[in-house]
Amino acid sequence: DMLVKFGPSGLTKKDALKASNLPGINPQNCFPILVEQPRMKKDLTKSAKRASVTRQDNVVIVGVDPVKALATSPTFDFQYIRGSKEIALKKLKQGHHCIVPEHFLLATGLKLGDSFVLVPPENPKHEARYTIAASVRFRGWHWQTKTTGMRMRTHRAAALVISDYNTVGKDFSLNHPQYI
Repeated sequence: DMLVKFGPSGLTKKDALKASNLPGINPQNCFPILVEQPRMKKDLTKSAKRASVTRQDNVVIVGVDPVKALATSPTFDFQYIRGSKEIALKKLKQGHHCIVPEHFLLATGLKLGDSFVLVPPENPKHEARYTIAASVRFRGWHWQTKTTGMRMRTHRAAALVISDYNTVGKDFSLNHPQYI
């Protein structure tokens, strides 16, 4: 029930994994998390026309170990709206798939199986394409990203997107987890 930030440069994945051995920590629920806040290549939410909480041109993407985060002991407290936990887990393990909040689909007109492109802030020539594996009702994501520093590039975000650790690390050149 705790998110711990190691900043500003994070820590090694090996050191992040050592945290699961600390007294009082459930090793099944302790895992490193990568975070970035890239812009979407296309203005899918039409943020240029009208700014609002759901109409933003960027997302917060987190890279996690799908099994630890979703399968054995779910850390992310959400209800699947479209798709299922089993299918999402299978697809996240394949890479370049993601879970998005249901409101993101409503705001963008995207559906399961559609993809969208994110532009890495530190490498704008690279395009990171993610295919939607599931949508969820994820209560509290707005406050969680706001109060923990996950919104590192701008104060608003269209969604919290969940993908696998290795894909997010590679796409956004993140070598050190910032959170556990």
